[in-house]
Amino acid sequence: MWIFLFLLLNPCLSAAPTSTKTPPPYISLTDNVDEPKNVGWCLDLQGWGTSIEFTDMQVHSCKDDGGDVNFFPENGMIKGAVDAATHCVKAQNVFGGAVMTGSSLDAPTCDATDPLQKFVYCTDGTMRIQEVQCLVAGATIQEAGSWSARDLTIEKCEKVTALLRQWSYTAVGGSRVDHGSHNCSIIPACTEGCTSGNKVGNSSRSRFQQSVLSLMAVGLAFIISW
Repeated sequence: MWIFLFLLLNPCLSAAPTSTKTPPPYISLTDNVDEPKNVGWCLDLQGWGTSIEFTDMQVHSCKDDGGDVNFFPENGMIKGAVDAATHCVKAQNVFGGAVMTGSSLDAPTCDATDPLQKFVYCTDGTMRIQEVQCLVAGATIQEAGSWSARDLTIEKCEKVTALLRQWSYTAVGGSRVDHGSHNCSIIPACTEGCTSGNKVGNSSRSRFQQSVLSLMAVGLAFIISW
């Protein structure tokens, strides 16, 4: 019983989205992180249909339709499908051979020789370029029509909360994995200048915990009365 309570109430557990209907393949934040419709956050191309742009990618609510959120990790790259077929995710800005912190991302035609298209999917759920730089969702939520969006950038892994840098991949067929197979370096604890997702992430988790507590109270009352 106590193990069950621990698993339910442990604040470190992820509050995964529960109502996503996006056709796979897609890459999304492992935690829902306050997506208003509880559908999660997917890698996304800006625009829709004939207005799709392959520059300045974003993180967007995982929509019920549209082929602009379909991406998958393969052979050290993040490849596109459907509307992004033959395109791969690429860091925009580099200085002295290193990807710049805060760099936005594009989705040009795939080029396996381009180092700015080289990403590894790590066992801790991060997707990294040049080992210490992580693919990261922005902390701020913006309106995007009837949906919501966040920025998508490259940041130093240790400067960002896990909620905004841990990614899951859902494959065609519906199987989901919450981490890759690449053994990456351990991310040190953030001590200063951190981008925090606690404000946006903990509220969804606390609502979940309150619901669980309410259900437990009802169940306990029933057991006592019985």
